Amino acid sequence: MRCRAQANLTTNSVEEIGESPTYYRLPEIAPTLMVRGGPSFGVDFVRGATAWGFRVGLGIAFAVARDPHHVLVLDGGYAYRGFDDHLGALGASYLFTNADSAQDVNVQPGVALSVAALGGARIGAPAAGARVAVAFRYFFYMLEVAYEWLATDDDDTPAHLLVLTFAGSGVAW
Repeated sequence: MRCRAQANLTTNSVEEIGESPTYYRLPEIAPTLMVRGGPSFGVDFVRGATAWGFRVGLGIAFAVARDPHHVLVLDGGYAYRGFDDHLGALGASYLFTNADSAQDVNVQPGVALSVAALGGARIGAPAAGARVAVAFRYFFYMLEVAYEWLATDDDDTPAHLLVLTFAGSGVAW
């Protein structure tokens, strides 16, 4: 259906005749809080070791172009693993969901791609690195598979880690 606008120059008003384009009829979706946390399991390929740990995070979720199918999340968090790793993370995620409305984002399946900068301590030495991950979400739960690269001051060989995290994850629209 076409939309036509009729302007009245004396009152500075515009009157639409017919439906406006779809974009303007979509509701505003305000940025909102996203929380996640749960146990993780890490594999250190350089040292040949494995360890359990946990991860928590807090972020802000933005619907891209008012569309609940596409969500951008800016987040930070903390991770501990039994390798004596204490790491802070700051990054961004892109979440694609099957949600038809903002209220359905938590209960519909979704896939997220994320990147993060890491900093903290690894085996008692200062460490910095990067993390890339893919996560599968469904009904407040998330399974994440991540690759982490960490360099420390004490070691010439950076650590290469594969980390699996099973977490509770929710967007509070």
